Amino acid sequence: MHIQDITFTNISDLTHVTSKQGRFTEFGFTSTQANFIGARAFGHLHPKSGDRLSLVMPGPDHWRNIYGWFDHSSKAIVMPVYATQLLVFSLVSVFSAVMLFVLLSAAFQIPFSWWHLPLVAGVMLIAGTWFMATRQFSLMHQARNLLLALKRSLDAPGRVD
Repeated sequence: MHIQDITFTNISDLTHVTSKQGRFTEFGFTSTQANFIGARAFGHLHPKSGDRLSLVMPGPDHWRNIYGWFDHSSKAIVMPVYATQLLVFSLVSVFSAVMLFVLLSAAFQIPFSWWHLPLVAGVMLIAGTWFMATRQFSLMHQARNLLLALKRSLDAPGRVD
């Protein structure tokens, strides 16, 4: 995870996209540090010219995957997908646990036969789904924790900007 401090001098082509992959804000920007045409942030956000932000991304110059940001003027953390990710992770975890229990109990009650192949495939599908949900939630949780730590450090007594 990487925090990038930036002040937008110009925002262009601001578009809100809703697709099967989720909700995104795509925009171009100009700043003193970078110029980029296809930045993408998770959620429907409203960046403006003059905003001084600390962006959380997977790494330096990964403008296509902005997880969230800290707005220095309002002191607000903006991460619109964190609550959604938490809900999805919770639902997938509950579903996975129930399905795993059902599949394993069925596997131990049926004598070994060709029925075990779909059960094994089902267990693998559930495990893969749970792994992907866990990974995505973990990324969002790390980004949120970075922004919270940044906010606490900026709010520390005696700090001068």
